[in-house]
Amino acid sequence: MTELLPGLTTDVDILVFGQYVVGAFAAYWSIFLLTYFLPINPGDAKPLNPKTTCRRSIAFANRCAAISHAIAEMVIATYMIHKYFRYDSTRLFLPINWDAPLQGDAHYICALVVGYCFADGLYLVLFEYDFLMFAHHVAVVIGILPCQLAPYGFLIATTSTWVAEVTNPVQNVWQYGRDFGPKQMYQAMSGLFTYSFAICRGIIMPVLLLDYYVFLFLEVREGLGMWLWLLRLSVIIFTIGWFGSLMWLKGVILGYWRYLEKKKAKKEKA
Repeated sequence: MTELLPGLTTDVDILVFGQYVVGAFAAYWSIFLLTYFLPINPGDAKPLNPKTTCRRSIAFANRCAAISHAIAEMVIATYMIHKYFRYDSTRLFLPINWDAPLQGDAHYICALVVGYCFADGLYLVLFEYDFLMFAHHVAVVIGILPCQLAPYGFLIATTSTWVAEVTNPVQNVWQYGRDFGPKQMYQAMSGLFTYSFAICRGIIMPVLLLDYYVFLFLEVREGLGMWLWLLRLSVIIFTIGWFGSLMWLKGVILGYWRYLEKKKAKKEKA
């Protein structure tokens, strides 16, 4: 047991957790460098999106690293959800056992998320500065650490990560196509990304957030001490991030609607 602060202890081996974080950080940059220097990289060209400031070759390597990270997280999160989810009939809302005790393999998902946020945060500083995305990474790290270190709560982080990352591969392909082309790829992915993002962020995520609040604020939680307040802070941070994603979702839906209207108009003229 490690004492982090007076009255705040954790059963997590901080050194081991740190090693996993470093491993995730190194994996990100290994994939980035590999896809930057290998012949599969398309090289540089004038972007289709005039707001894009990053070179295509660098953006391609970043998207490959981001997609790899998202796939790894989804695989691990799916494994952990299958392994630890239990039906809990005593719950007030969703019958999910968010109070499953902390497990050693919680390192895998939480460390991967933290390592990615550090790595991609460095990328944003060096190549493609985006204040909102950088702030997002900082908030994710602050929000997910209590879920990793508390006596229980890792299933909250695991499930939230799965819902947040399941659309990531499609999103990265869609954004890359929007910024650099080919235009056909961007158009082909627009529908899939819009619908999947709307379902995950507009339906599934708010239901889960509501249940997190019921679990941490309404139901009796024992044996957490100060961790209870930190877990509540985590859920509040997740909620702020969700509201931000709703604003972005609004723009995505409106953009897709305009695309469909233009497509319809062209067909009518033809």
